[in-house]
Amino acid sequence: MACTESELTVGRPGGGLRGRVVGYYGFRASRRGCHLVVPDGLIWMVFGFGAPIRIADAAGREPAVEAVSLVRPVQLTAVEVRLPPLAQGVVALVTPPTAHRLSGIPMTAWDGRELEPAGLLGVPSAVLGGRLARCGGWPERFRLLDDLFRRRLHGGPPGHSQVDRAWHALRRTGGRVPIEHLAADTGWSRRYLEQRFAEEVGRSPKAIAQVLRLRTAVRRMAAGLPLAEVAARAGFYDQSHFNRVFKAMMGCTPTGLPARRLGREGLGTGLRAGLG
Repeated sequence: MACTESELTVGRPGGGLRGRVVGYYGFRASRRGCHLVVPDGLIWMVFGFGAPIRIADAAGREPAVEAVSLVRPVQLTAVEVRLPPLAQGVVALVTPPTAHRLSGIPMTAWDGRELEPAGLLGVPSAVLGGRLARCGGWPERFRLLDDLFRRRLHGGPPGHSQVDRAWHALRRTGGRVPIEHLAADTGWSRRYLEQRFAEEVGRSPKAIAQVLRLRTAVRRMAAGLPLAEVAARAGFYDQSHFNRVFKAMMGCTPTGLPARRLGREGLGTGLRAGLG
């Protein structure tokens, strides 16, 4: 039966995965769509079983990628996600330390690698795509991925709890906790924290903090706050600093971002750039 309208269904992970898998999105497109997705510090694993989607760096730093299924390192810039008709699949948002356990390789080695999300769960891509397509609905698909994540994580290499704690502290505070405080909480030196953090997250604590501050700022902009107040509340030095960071990460200035990108069809609910 033909799909007459697009779908976007949100799912939460089952027991034992909370804090590791942030959430799921089930999507099905009936018409072409383009959504701007703000970086969020998470790993996006796209398990597709329809037409390929196209992801392009909004800042123009990296070549565009087109695939049915894909997984990428933590994004430091916004991306444009283009969905053709009949594109469908599940997006799993996982924490970087969880992705490190799934892959078993340092996250610093993810850049430039062709990684299959299904392979990270120990299942051939074609097999998992077929299983997802045959499921009776989105809740069943989310449960299938829950089971695969649990099985894979059970035998995965252990990470450092200190890195996990530092990553969650950055996310909880919107990137506004000083790196020195993170290091003190772990009992490590700042240098050692940065080394371990890069290995299990793929980016530095400073880079993740900036991503999360930008995310906070975009939410404030969507609420209609003045830019000077947006910059202050998100933790930027001043509006000039905010403008520079915004342009580098979003590909345009705050005033150059069309208002519609902050509304219902863009950042507000388009592909929803995160679950909280």
